[in-house]
Amino acid sequence: MNEYAELTLTKKFENIPVDLSSPDSGIWASAVEEAETCVSANSLKADYSAVTDKDGNVVFGKVSAGLYLLRGESFIKDHDVYKPQSYLIMLPNRADDGSWDHDVTSIPKFDKSDELVDLKVTKKWIGGRLSSRPTEITVMLFCNDAEYESVILNADNNWQHTWPQLNAKNNWTVSETSVEGYTTTIENDGYSYIITNKSTTGGLPQTGMIWWHIPLIAAVGIGFCFAGLLLMKKNKKSA
Repeated sequence: MNEYAELTLTKKFENIPVDLSSPDSGIWASAVEEAETCVSANSLKADYSAVTDKDGNVVFGKVSAGLYLLRGESFIKDHDVYKPQSYLIMLPNRADDGSWDHDVTSIPKFDKSDELVDLKVTKKWIGGRLSSRPTEITVMLFCNDAEYESVILNADNNWQHTWPQLNAKNNWTVSETSVEGYTTTIENDGYSYIITNKSTTGGLPQTGMIWWHIPLIAAVGIGFCFAGLLLMKKNKKSA
């Protein structure tokens, strides 16, 4: 802005298609969209930036006269996402009596939406033989204690699944169908769940396996022990 309050596009925005001399509100609305696109496409840095205080106020201090695009970062509170709307503001601004106001206060508008999260579940196995484990299990997702959806976990999906874009305002939990011979524990870190199945057999041979060789091996081992003792006793007598 020059001393006559005339506006000229700066080098950052010199290529956006907007007529700054037009009083048409529709053109000014499109100017916001064009400026936003330009900022994002070229990763433009802000001329001024500041952080709000505990009351949500921000002060930029002394800035050069001109027309500014105001943008803000989104924030989340109580699982609501608040996204500030970008808008243009003139500094200094015309007061109601026609004078120039150099101390401008502006209140942005916000678009409000629900926070969306991705929930991941992973299955882990501890102990037991591979052949004793089921080839797949069913995991249920519950929304506010009501079953929402179930999925099959197996080696093909690496025993993992992710539910995308769930409303964070709901209470989400997971469970699984019981697995015989295993105890189940479910732990979570935020929206990442780990279901662990631990074998209750302690790694002993499975029921139905051939056992006849175990007593034979034990008997042979005991026989070697006795033979060793007799040999030691004989060597002592010879000495």
